[in-house]
Amino acid sequence: FMPITAGGGVRSLDTVKRLLRNGADKVAIGAAIYSHPDLVRECSSALGAQAIVAVIETQNGKVHQPGKDWPMLDPVDHAIHLEMSGAGEILLMSRDRDGTLEGYDLACIEQVARVVHIPLIAAGGAGLFGLGTAIMGPIIASLREVLGHFDEFSKASDRTGATTEDLSALAY
Repeated sequence: FMPITAGGGVRSLDTVKRLLRNGADKVAIGAAIYSHPDLVRECSSALGAQAIVAVIETQNGKVHQPGKDWPMLDPVDHAIHLEMSGAGEILLMSRDRDGTLEGYDLACIEQVARVVHIPLIAAGGAGLFGLGTAIMGPIIASLREVLGHFDEFSKASDRTGATTEDLSALAY
């Protein structure tokens, strides 16, 4: 069994319900959190926290809010707010590191992991083997999809002896 989380363009409870009816196990809500601040609470109340993944994108150490001129939010405070609003999980993504293969923003992940009591998914910056396992204590998963797009995965495997089975510890 591999749970499916659907996301992208989620702006209403009706959309969340439709995605769940069509086979998603969970729904990720990102940009709409800022334009519809009660959406996480509304969806969680109607469908249960286990179905709601709140997405926090960070850039330059602050929460990145797409297309808006919002005051800069602190990722830790925002994570606490989203948990209190009913999010069942948080996907914490570093825009600064996404696609760089330089590793996760460990400082931000650790700060958020210390204050929330819901599962945390790390994204943005996945690199070679060892970078993800260093943070597996505070998180439930790390998104490492970038490794499938670059030859560095096979080069790393050749150097380290790592295999695709080694990803099982990092797969959600």
